[in-house]
Parts: sequence; C-alpha cells; structure tokens
Amino acid sequence: MQEPDLDRRSLLKLLGGCTAAGLAGCAGAESPREGLARLFDLTGEEQAWLDALNDGEQRELYDLLSAGDAAGNPRAVRLVAKLLGPRSRLFAFVRYPPARDERSVCDGLVRE
Repeated sequence: MQEPDLDRRSLLKLLGGCTAAGLAGCAGAESPREGLARLFDLTGEEQAWLDALNDGEQRELYDLLSAGDAAGNPRAVRLVAKLLGPRSRLFAFVRYPPARDERSVCDGLVRE
C-alpha cells in the first residue's frame, strides 16, 4: 500500500500546531495578546500586527493554540491567515527579504 502524500501546507500546519501546543503549555499567566506575541515570536514593531485581530479574535486564537488542536481547526487557520495575511507580514515572519503588498508580474514566481 502506498502512503498518502503530505503536501507542504499540511506538514507546516501539523508542525505549527504541535510547536504552538508545546510552547503554550510552558507559559505562565499572560494576556491573549502577550501570549500570541510570544507564540509567534513577534518583537518590537511586529507586535502591532496583532491589531489586525480584535480582542475577541485574539482570545479565541490564543485559546485554540493553547488547547493544542489549532492545526486541524479551520477557524484557527483563518485567524492566523488574518494575522499574517498581507505579503509584507508573511515575508517578514518567515525572515524573507521585505516584500510589498501590491501584486506584480512576478507573483507567479512566489506561488507554490
């Protein structure tokens, strides 16, 4: 029998969920905003990215990540996409060179 293929996106979701769940268990008492900044390793100006989520969404995402089942939860994936959605944030998050949020002719080169 052949094992099903695991695409890159699924692998990252699994690894991200496992990592976030493990880190969330080590945290002391903190606000959802502080917890998300810690879990996503947001420093300095990057912490302003959390403003993309309202207080309820921050709490919901923090609770999902803390529970350890975020990788398989569509709502958690949507909230993370909202947080890291603009290209400039996503590229900075993965430590790629800066990118503008506008589309260009080279967009096809960036896609999977």
